[in-house]
Amino acid sequence: MNSYGRIFGLSDQSRELSLLKTKELGSGRSVVKFKQVYRGLSVIAGEVIVNLDRQRNVTSDSGEISPSIDLDVTPLIES
Repeated sequence: MNSYGRIFGLSDQSRELSLLKTKELGSGRSVVKFKQVYRGLSVIAGEVIVNLDRQRNVTSDSGEISPSIDLDVTPLIES
């Protein structure tokens, strides 16, 4: 996602995506699933699924990301 993250609206993939799982499909192909995070919190419906060939080249990717998030994540209710 370092090469393609900006297409989805990400500015820093290393901070905005968290690896969920990797699945090997056989013949060297694999699928990698990421979730979007913002200040340590999961973004609802923020996911990207990347399909890789045996040389680890991206063959396709799909998903939905909320770009340019700028929210205060400080809780408003005290415990």
